[in-house]
Amino acid sequence: MKIPKSIKAFGREYKIVRENSTTRKLECWGYFDDMEDTIVLRERSVGFTSGHERQVFLHEIIHIIETNLPIGLTEEQVQTIAVGLSTIIDDNKLDFTDGK
Repeated sequence: MKIPKSIKAFGREYKIVRENSTTRKLECWGYFDDMEDTIVLRERSVGFTSGHERQVFLHEIIHIIETNLPIGLTEEQVQTIAVGLSTIIDDNKLDFTDGK
């Protein structure tokens, strides 16, 4: 799955940026900033593979869903769903591009 530069959801456009200083300071791989309509991912490195990046990206998308459709997911539930989706995508070699 190629991580896009932005996504649209719930009538808003969310930028996806890569940045290391804040993610290291927060000791996280990524975070969702609802006030700035931004998903911030740590820049890819030896410890942050494309598979891990996809899982973090899905995790932050689930936070967007939770923010707009508050169903009461805990952080642990968000992570569990992200890992499950990532595993299904990997195991089935799913590619969501249209070939263009």
